[in-house]
Amino acid sequence: MIAASSPAGPAFEGGLVRCGMPGSEGAIESVRLYPEGFRYQTIGGVAPEGICGSGLVDLLAELRRGGLMSPEGVFADRAPEVGVVPERGITLSRLDVSHLAQAKASNTAGQEILMRVIGVRPDQVVRYQRFATAPAPELARRQLRGA
Repeated sequence: MIAASSPAGPAFEGGLVRCGMPGSEGAIESVRLYPEGFRYQTIGGVAPEGICGSGLVDLLAELRRGGLMSPEGVFADRAPEVGVVPERGITLSRLDVSHLAQAKASNTAGQEILMRVIGVRPDQVVRYQRFATAPAPELARRQLRGA
């Protein structure tokens, strides 16, 4: 096993994302989009205070799956932000999406450099993402499928 680490964690935990926070009690850790809006789960089952890394990845995937965000990160109606839990002030802005894209680029660059150094191609590697203190198996499966 060979591993690479890129210092993108702070971008997912409040460093750059306005409603981002560490994976602690009150953090939205999973998000699903339904016709009536977003449904979410928080760590500890308490009222949401922000969104941790796994919740942000879920949110981006759901926005893309639902056609509410372009591959470039532009919201479908060109709004400056999307309300996730608007009654609690939890939103995702276009700037937040930009910061997350930059963090992902950092991770991708780290992986590509490591693969080049050890002489393997991307199709020879199984990538698995881990957030906070627990692996996210469904997230990993979605990443492996390219979703």
